[in-house]
Amino acid sequence: MILGIGTDSKLWTRDNLNASWVKAPDKGGQVKSISITKDGTIIGIGMDYKLYLREHIDATWVKAPDKGGQVKSITIMNDGVILCVGMNNKLYSRADLDASWVKAPDYGQVKSITIMKDGVILGIGMGNKLYTRTNLGARWVKAPDYGQVTDVTIMKNGVILGIGMNKKLYTRATLESKWKKAPDKGGAVLGIACHPWDPVDESSIPIDETGDDDPIEMGAVMEMDISAGISSEEPPQVLLAACFLFAILWLSLISKVIQAGSNHSDL
Repeated sequence: MILGIGTDSKLWTRDNLNASWVKAPDKGGQVKSISITKDGTIIGIGMDYKLYLREHIDATWVKAPDKGGQVKSITIMNDGVILCVGMNNKLYSRADLDASWVKAPDYGQVKSITIMKDGVILGIGMGNKLYTRTNLGARWVKAPDYGQVTDVTIMKNGVILGIGMNKKLYTRATLESKWKKAPDKGGAVLGIACHPWDPVDESSIPIDETGDDDPIEMGAVMEMDISAGISSEEPPQVLLAACFLFAILWLSLISKVIQAGSNHSDL
């Protein structure tokens, strides 16, 4: 199941990438970021940047123990540790809901985070590009650059699911793959989370690694070559033929001018 935050800051669900968004039961409250624990509990960041819990999709939001501080993005590490992005865009961890926040080693700023299947931390940098960090003690490393996203999560089959600058979903099979636009089932989302341990029909997830999608769909993150005003798809043979024909016509014109001058001198 894909869990999303709509533009109304309410929860929406999508069974898979081929399904449509369905509004979850409205149990009050709005959230800015969400994650899902192994037991299916939804942890969200409220509008006050504090943590809230929802035992399941039909449950009501309950405020978590307040250990001070505010956070803007949340994920759950493979060992159950709560990892968040603070208001200063630095990482903070919390062993459990009753523990206090602990600042992670400072190696740069990120906007949003998630955890990959192998435990690697995947973050979105300040320029909306992907970065990885093997653990809390490691430095951020920039991933191959194939576009910009505002939030990211990992599906059960390890596929990276991101939100493009147009608030639509995109998939990336691996960090080395290009972003591919997911089926557009309407609606826009601000945040997403997946339950990595929730059984899903992975065969229903269309993954295309050919990279032939129009990259402009990703919020115009790629540059277009407009030098000389000629399309990069213009066949060079056509241009050469046109130049050759122009040269022949020009020489013919010069020859006629010379001949006309010669006839005039004979008079």
